[in-house]
Amino acid sequence: MRLKGKRTLVEAGIMKIKLVRVGVLCLCLTVPAFAADMTGALPWPGLKAPGGDIVSVDRLLHPAPAAAERELTLARKALIRDDETRGLEHLDRALQIYPQYAEAYSELGAALLRKSDAARALEALEQAVACDPKSVETRLNLGIAQLQFLMVEQAENTVRQAIQLDAGSQRAHYLLAVILNQKGDRPAAAAELRTYLNLDGRTYRVAAEAWLARLEQ
Repeated sequence: MRLKGKRTLVEAGIMKIKLVRVGVLCLCLTVPAFAADMTGALPWPGLKAPGGDIVSVDRLLHPAPAAAERELTLARKALIRDDETRGLEHLDRALQIYPQYAEAYSELGAALLRKSDAARALEALEQAVACDPKSVETRLNLGIAQLQFLMVEQAENTVRQAIQLDAGSQRAHYLLAVILNQKGDRPAAAAELRTYLNLDGRTYRVAAEAWLARLEQ
């Protein structure tokens, strides 16, 4: 299934995909620069499991039942083994046990993106945001997926919402810089890169510094 009338960045020749795993299934995207004066590949934030350093109050007040957590753990183990069928079955059980399980919806969105099931992936990531609207990572996951399918305005709106939740999110400012550069707003993209670097962003520092130098030429 795919979004009617939508081309992915892969089909448009803008994006190359490689899959990496860090503990759980992540979709990592390497994107050649959008601007004509950029060369080389720009590291792209991958989908990330919610629940890192910043955990939403809602998740603390309403933790998932142990049975649902067990199913999510089994799903992640299956997906790491490339057993998508079993992984999706465990995710389905986790959501049957706890329909408000944002982390399970995020994992489901990543798995469906890997299968190129665009419509269901976006639906799952939107549901993750609905279940935990104050989670920065769930919004960034949705923004990354939206941008992959060239939903640029929606992606910008989603990422700006994430920044409203946490103005210190390095990942959000970096992703917003990518979006603004794609839209051709070089000054705004440069400003977001400076914010990212000022926040001591290290994951993409080398690429960000090189990119900023070109934007400011």
